[in-house]
Amino acid sequence: MDFETGKSLSDDIKHARNTLHSCLEPHPNRSHHPVPTHDLKTCRGLCYLRYRKLGLLASTFSGTGFVLAKLFPGAPDAHWSPPTAVFLSGLGLGLQLGLEVVEEWIVLKTPQDVEKMGARAEVRLGGE
Repeated sequence: MDFETGKSLSDDIKHARNTLHSCLEPHPNRSHHPVPTHDLKTCRGLCYLRYRKLGLLASTFSGTGFVLAKLFPGAPDAHWSPPTAVFLSGLGLGLQLGLEVVEEWIVLKTPQDVEKMGARAEVRLGGE
């Protein structure tokens, strides 16, 4: 796995395409798709995030990604917006040790979800 994140939007798009293809391809060891195709057909948008988490008592994470919105939801051939780049970073405290690279797709089901993912900044306090 590639431990680099945040090099460029085109790199994020390439990683996202590969991740989504691997989730949607049939695989002999799994009876279902990790991403239900119904959710992809009915969603209002998608968000791809790729971030790195590093921890030794305290932790940090940072990464990049992008948001896509459906321009004409419900149309038989969906048209998508150009990607909007996003950046995330944070700190944590607690019993932890390690390095992890996470790639994830988030299915955005409502227009409010799409707006929230494209918002400027958010501060969140809490635990995992």
